[in-house]
Amino acid sequence: NRSSDLEDMRLGLAQALYCWACQCPLSKESVVELVEFLKGVSAEKALGEDGTLDPVYLCLLVGLLYCLNAEPLREMDAEEEAEFYESLTVFDYVNELNGKIVDGEWEWEELGDVVKLAWSLVICVGKKQEALADDDLIDEEQVFGQAVTGGALSFLRKTVVGASGFFDEEYYVRKVHGLVTGLLVNMPLKIKQLREIGRA
Repeated sequence: NRSSDLEDMRLGLAQALYCWACQCPLSKESVVELVEFLKGVSAEKALGEDGTLDPVYLCLLVGLLYCLNAEPLREMDAEEEAEFYESLTVFDYVNELNGKIVDGEWEWEELGDVVKLAWSLVICVGKKQEALADDDLIDEEQVFGQAVTGGALSFLRKTVVGASGFFDEEYYVRKVHGLVTGLLVNMPLKIKQLREIGRA
């Protein structure tokens, strides 16, 4: 029927964007537009009947996470890192994205907290490898704190990883695994604090 055809079309478009983002970062304009779109998504619209992310919004979220990907930096030499961040710094892309992700309200706060979690890792790794300057960026620990306080880790576990078909998509698993591993490796003191809070 027509409703089913529309759903298939929506999913197909979301999968196309996701596959594109997995292979190469989207343009800065596209990333900003994707962030703005997800900021306006409500839980009522994006949740499936089982209480986890609808396949369309799961695709879009993981696609965005691939755009906010700090992992390749560890495999780049200094020249490659500079090229990776050149467009970001020249066009104030980092500051623009920082404003879109951190400032203003997300319709679904927990969804925004997952994006903030990934963004905190990008900033952390970029600063560690001196690909980003310290002085003009918000403190990554502050962004991390906002994300965790808002329930990003719980959202990842229940609403993203718990989504139907999540483990059928290898690149979904890789992305979330890479995000969590990146936090453990690059922000160990913050993770230690979380563990201590959990024991209290």
